[in-house]
Amino acid sequence: MPVTVRGAAVRPGRVLWMDPGDVPPGSGFSVHTYGEARMPTCNSGATSTTEAEVATDVVALRRSVVAGAVGVFVHWFDWAAYAYLAGTVATVFFPSENGTTGLLAVFGVFVVSFGIRPIGALVFGPLGDRIGRKRTLSLVKGLA
Repeated sequence: MPVTVRGAAVRPGRVLWMDPGDVPPGSGFSVHTYGEARMPTCNSGATSTTEAEVATDVVALRRSVVAGAVGVFVHWFDWAAYAYLAGTVATVFFPSENGTTGLLAVFGVFVVSFGIRPIGALVFGPLGDRIGRKRTLSLVKGLA
């Protein structure tokens, strides 16, 4: 039977990555120490957290962190390359009668794309929570 912690259902025996001070007393959670990490775990079910499960969760956490870091690096590299090549993009894609107008158009596209992100997060974030991230990503790719 899952237990609700901070609005999320947690299966018994799973490791929770949260501050041990956040563990409510009498909630069926206890804090275990593995090396340097102090991890509260849910003890309200028949299963218990073994060291193999903790190791698996640590590996999955590392994989997620590395994947996220690579994604952020590629994203910001893309933005930096676009900004660095703004002059070239202006001469190739915008009218060349006036270089300043072309450069302003390039940076206008940059500003619009940077400003639209929070709006997309407000619209598609809750949708992703409701119908799933994969389906939302498919929807967004279909709109583009």
